[in-house]
Formats: sequence, C-alpha cells, structure tokens
Amino acid sequence: MTWARILGAVTIFLLLSLTSVSADRTPTPTCGDLDNSGAIDLSDAIYLFDYIFGANPPLPEPGVGDVNCDGKIDISDVTYLVAYIFYDGAAPCAECPLL
Repeated sequence: MTWARILGAVTIFLLLSLTSVSADRTPTPTCGDLDNSGAIDLSDAIYLFDYIFGANPPLPEPGVGDVNCDGKIDISDVTYLVAYIFYDGAAPCAECPLL
C-alpha cells in the first residue's frame, strides 16, 4: 500500500467515526437542564432567569423550564432550581408537564 492509500483510508475512518459520535450525542431534554449540558447547575438557573426576562434564546424544549411542575414557567421555577442546587431542595420533576 502506498502512503496516499493509507492516508485516504485513515481519513475516511476518522470522518465516519466523527459522524457517528455527533449523531449519538444528541441530548435528550431533561427537566431543569435548560442548556443541555447533561447536568443541572447554576448555569441552568441563570439561563431560565434570562429566558423569563427575554434575554435568552428559546428553551430547547418548551417544558424543560417548568421544574416545579405547576404547568407554567415563571420566577418560581428559578427559585426552585436555586433551592435544589444550593440548599438540597427537591429535584426537578422527573417528567415536565409541558414536555
């Protein structure tokens, strides 16, 4: 085999590998994980706060911000997230009612 063929085969292999990795990394919406990072943390509370007051792009899914399961997205959801993150409060709903 020549170096050109080896390099071509390696390039094709890498391209196929990258394609399959990006296809597998599509995050599933999780209630409370507003930035789709895979974890619920302060950035999610900030994202939700900004969303409520019009400073952020739309939510990844309509219901991920209803973390207290009251059927609406408002400042009480931000308070709920902060309590969960910093004060060992109740976890966000397992299933958001608006999803």
